[in-house]
Amino acid sequence: MRALRIPLFALLALLLLSLANGAAMDRSCRRWTELLDSADAAAAAEQWGRAETLLAQLEEDMAPCRPRLHIVLHHDTVDEAFSLLAQCRLLCSRREGAHLGATLAQLRAVLRQTGQSQLLSWENIL
Repeated sequence: MRALRIPLFALLALLLLSLANGAAMDRSCRRWTELLDSADAAAAAEQWGRAETLLAQLEEDMAPCRPRLHIVLHHDTVDEAFSLLAQCRLLCSRREGAHLGATLAQLRAVLRQTGQSQLLSWENIL
């Protein structure tokens, strides 16, 4: 029984770290989605300056998390999110509302998928 203490402690520590990472990723993705929704509403109201500011704020908020995102997610998912964000900023600066809405929807879907993929659930375990 004594020989099992260290492996059990290590497994418990990994479980706790996984739970903490999932909770942190969920909070981050919710915050990013809120910023994205605000930018979408501003663009729909043709408040382009506010939309650009919100998208810049979103990028500033996401950028420091990029290395951690590359550790816990597929690289393609992270690269897709940042590529979509760059497209959103470009479309917003050009005032192309029709294309911007579709690109914002794609980015929103990627962020939701990212947040859900890190939560502790049977779907993610199996």
